Amino acid sequence: MHEAQLEAATEAHADADATRKAILAATDASQLMNLYAQWAAANAEKSAAYWRSLFETVMQTDAAVAKCVGSGTP
Repeated sequence: MHEAQLEAATEAHADADATRKAILAATDASQLMNLYAQWAAANAEKSAAYWRSLFETVMQTDAAVAKCVGSGTP
């Protein structure tokens, strides 16, 4: 789980820097609104992927614990 968090944080920092540069390069309000829409859609997708990854990790861990408990071996 720590690896997923570190990867997400690193990617978020890079995305924030790229977005900052794009905002500074925008020349009018319509470009800013377009950037915002793209940013929001990308963040929603990345957030869903992050939480899906954590859910899968939790499910795998739960299955491994249940297997150990069910078989009586550590």
